Amino acid sequence: KILCMENNFCIDYAKTLYMPTRPKDIDTKIKSYTKNRVPHFFKYAKDRENSQVSDKNNSFINMLENIIPSPRISYKDVNIGEIDYKLLMYILHSFFLLFICSLKGYIC
Repeated sequence: KILCMENNFCIDYAKTLYMPTRPKDIDTKIKSYTKNRVPHFFKYAKDRENSQVSDKNNSFINMLENIIPSPRISYKDVNIGEIDYKLLMYILHSFFLLFICSLKGYIC
């Protein structure tokens, strides 16, 4: 709530020309939280690295990682070489044309 209040004062400063200073006890409390790493789900929500997030705990949001599979596919581990995007575009274009022909009843 305090950070939200500070942000609102910062936004309204141009109109009101008033920006309060943070009390020392609140300042130390906020700095103790900002030194910690971000929660584990930021790995997916904000694309953070494993070193930037805290360890996985038993919170509900972290348990979703076990339920929902990752949609990301990595081809680095599979030794398939270079991917020719032009060939993939050609295949997609050919498939699209066949689909349109089948909708209109043409023989392609």
